[in-house]
Amino acid sequence: MRLPSGRLALRDAWRALLRFPASSLAAILILSLSMAAGAVTFTVVDTIVLRPLPYPDSSRLADISMRTQKTSRGVVSPVDYLALTDQTFSFESIGAWTTGRFEMSDTPGLSEPMTSVVATASLLHVPRAKPVIGTLFTEANEVTGGDEVALISEGLWERRYGREPGVPGAKISTPTGAVTVIGVMPKAFVFPIEAQTPPMLWRPLVVRPEHRVITPSSGRISYLQVLGRLKDGVSIEQARSDVDRVFASQATLHPGLYEDQAPRTDLLQQVLTDRVAGWMRLVLAAVVVLMAIACVNVANLLLTRSLQRARDVAIRLSLGATGLQVMAGLLIESLLLAAIATAAGLAAAAGLLRIVRSALPAGIVRADAVQLDGRVFAACALAAAATAVVAGLVPGWQASRVAAAQVLKDGSGATAGPGRRRWQGGLLVTQVALVTMLVAAATLLVASFARVLGTDLGFSRHNLAAVPLAPEFPPGPDRAAAIHDFYSRVDDAVRAVPGVASVATLAGGPLPLYTGASVTRISSPDVNRAPVPADLRRVSPGYFETAGIRIIEGRGFTDADRGKRVAVIDELGARHLFDGESAIGRRLSAGGLTVIGVAANVKLLGPEGATQPQLYRQLVQEELFRTLLIRSSTPIAGVAPAIEAAVTSITGGQPRPVKVEIAEEQFRLLTADRRFNAGLMTGLGLVALLIAVSGIYATTAAMVAQRTREIGIRMALGASASRVVWNISGVTARLLALGAFIGLLAAWAVSGVLESVVFGIRPTDALAYLVPLAIITVGGWLAALVPALQAARVDPLVTLRGD
Repeated sequence: MRLPSGRLALRDAWRALLRFPASSLAAILILSLSMAAGAVTFTVVDTIVLRPLPYPDSSRLADISMRTQKTSRGVVSPVDYLALTDQTFSFESIGAWTTGRFEMSDTPGLSEPMTSVVATASLLHVPRAKPVIGTLFTEANEVTGGDEVALISEGLWERRYGREPGVPGAKISTPTGAVTVIGVMPKAFVFPIEAQTPPMLWRPLVVRPEHRVITPSSGRISYLQVLGRLKDGVSIEQARSDVDRVFASQATLHPGLYEDQAPRTDLLQQVLTDRVAGWMRLVLAAVVVLMAIACVNVANLLLTRSLQRARDVAIRLSLGATGLQVMAGLLIESLLLAAIATAAGLAAAAGLLRIVRSALPAGIVRADAVQLDGRVFAACALAAAATAVVAGLVPGWQASRVAAAQVLKDGSGATAGPGRRRWQGGLLVTQVALVTMLVAAATLLVASFARVLGTDLGFSRHNLAAVPLAPEFPPGPDRAAAIHDFYSRVDDAVRAVPGVASVATLAGGPLPLYTGASVTRISSPDVNRAPVPADLRRVSPGYFETAGIRIIEGRGFTDADRGKRVAVIDELGARHLFDGESAIGRRLSAGGLTVIGVAANVKLLGPEGATQPQLYRQLVQEELFRTLLIRSSTPIAGVAPAIEAAVTSITGGQPRPVKVEIAEEQFRLLTADRRFNAGLMTGLGLVALLIAVSGIYATTAAMVAQRTREIGIRMALGASASRVVWNISGVTARLLALGAFIGLLAAWAVSGVLESVVFGIRPTDALAYLVPLAIITVGGWLAALVPALQAARVDPLVTLRGD
């Protein structure tokens, strides 16, 4: 047996595609659509989640941070960092850093914002950084006077100095004084990689003497991020235990300073992708299902086409061709289809990727590096080959088993035997099951996102805005009066803006949606309960009304409370301290405060975050840094420019520009990941539904074409058109019902995985299953109804005469 040559096989495959242009074009469109979705999704997930970080042996880099109720990655104190360097045994090297931003304007006519990194010399050895030219700074530079040196990025070297080899020795102005360039870091070195703008300047960190120790007066000041490189053979679990031991020792030495905090030690890549890894892998799995749907659909199209070519295959077999040769020819045909579809899909993916990249939520690490590359092309080639083999296997096998003598005797290849009909039905059921599962998963995610949007945050975010203010006043006996006069004039100016309904003031903190309050511990001498951590907020009278925070019991602050030792706590704090009893009139140990009101809980971390107790106190006159809280009676976006102008008219001489922060926009940022995920899954579900409907139509039409003779005989014997329609559509409906049932069972099984990844998933939500069931069954039945109606118009005399 000899298979046809490559050129001959490709020629025959190309002729076969041209002979059936409609089905060939449909197959190419379906495959290219799924391939484009797959290429874009794999590109994004591969770059952000799967690909190693751009550092040597990046799998050994471990991030060390502090976990609190507010954040899973908090900063570490210099005291903690020094303890880690001295007392841990799991790390080859440990470094610490902090970041800042300033405006670099030392070159005339050229000014640009710059991210700078202030780091220990050891930090540069953790990712194994090497300069392009010059040298790294060392521990000798970690002292006052020796820290006036810097490393710059290769990009800054190109823009500012034209790659001048003599750049070491150049001076750069910074907010803390001039520094001398000692080296240039390569473009490939981007650290920290999670910075919103790539760092351009690295300087030595000098830890102040008072930050190296913990005293009763200084407390524990934290501002460092810490990175370590694991020793060979040390697992992340061993390193975690090592770090936990050190922090436990610190907590024993300094009781009270480490309460409600715990160290977190994880691989750096896991930490950086923790925010998006779950839903990105979920989307990748959804795209794999979409490609499987496309593969099954194309397999059914090729199977239908092989039935139409049964006579041609029979002639080839009668002339001596073997079944394997016939099967190989059809597999080559499907490979050619997949190759064309892959090329078209990758071309479409290039444009689609630009749209997706611009729509990615802000703050995703390495989002700017997302692009099509060799890994994507290789993955798409493998997917195309697998699709071609799977899609061509069943049609090729069925065609190789054609009974040549019977086909030639019948004179037609349009009639399918029971075996082929079972394959067509089985592929249709598989396709419907996959689509149902995907649409049900998308419905669960959309329903979950709707719950996020409807979550009660404890305050009304609509038409609410804030203006942070940080004025500067020289010290002196009149400073408090000047501060009071300044904020009084600002308050009057804002209240005079048309559309402003109410104004309140929050000391030092931002909107209730943020996490900017200081933390204290509250307890009561009236009850024997352990102290509980709480956010301390100093607010003005009218704050609760302006923020839309309900007072559950008692009252809020009034002007008459000025100077009195009174407080408002939230429901969570009241429940913890007083266990359902009335909190009004109760005393708090901190400051001898008396509770005058209980406010509703406020979700500081957004819809999916934890809730921490709140302690509200009256704003004092000396508070310098404040935030105006403003509620408008009309859309806040339209009032914001006037608010900005009103505040600027009072603060014109202050160094910081006025910025109106709108609560609704901040909420959109908090929920951006979920919105993007829900939208993407909805889009994939719609594409899958479109592919399924087209496949159902094509399969039903093929079944009708194969049964034309049978339909003609039935109608000649007296069968009505309605009975023919019902018979054909009923067969498809039964297949749809079976596929939908299997798909819903699979969706219910998968919902447990979704629940562990996405907030608010309810596997028992009946609506999430009824919606896709209705869409699939109604849409599929309508798709099957069209060829059924066409079959009902068959003229039995013409059919029998042709037979």
